[in-house]
Amino acid sequence: MRMTAQIVFAGTFEEARGVWRFEVTVRYKDKGWDLYEDLWPVSDPKGGGAITERVLPHMHEVEQPTTRSLGGVEIPNGTSPVTVRACRNIFGYGGSEVLVDLTVRKQDGFEVTRP
Repeated sequence: MRMTAQIVFAGTFEEARGVWRFEVTVRYKDKGWDLYEDLWPVSDPKGGGAITERVLPHMHEVEQPTTRSLGGVEIPNGTSPVTVRACRNIFGYGGSEVLVDLTVRKQDGFEVTRP
């Protein structure tokens, strides 16, 4: 059975105009250093590829689900929605992802906060 990481929730906070912080909660079953979630990217689903990624340099075997943040993310004007998904060091991408519409306040799987 292929083990995949699941995005549980993505909180987004506009730090300044066009600059965002993402707080992403991921659930997965780390199996030690041989099998763990090692990053989550923020991507442009309209073909623009990864905007940035949050590297997770170590496993979180006992901390499940786990939430990590990444600030200073510059989202190009007019880019919405963005996709957040998780990657496992061996299996790659899979599991659930969240499509975050930065123009709305809240939907299933995400919340957007603006100053």
